[in-house]
Amino acid sequence: MPPRSKKVRVSIANLQKARKFRQRQRQPDRNEAEVTKKTPEQKAHEAQTLWQTFEDITAATWASRSTSA
Repeated sequence: MPPRSKKVRVSIANLQKARKFRQRQRQPDRNEAEVTKKTPEQKAHEAQTLWQTFEDITAATWASRSTSA
């Protein structure tokens, strides 16, 4: 087998670095997900808050349209 060129060695090293980096990036997410499991009440409250925000934005949008028209 012929010796590898510098380009090939560098690209292999970069691939290995990228793989390590991605693994490191992925791990905190998994740990966080275990720590911050939401209760059904929290989920319901969050959904209610989001819906209320959506309704407020919609109302404001319609109000501004009706006054400008």
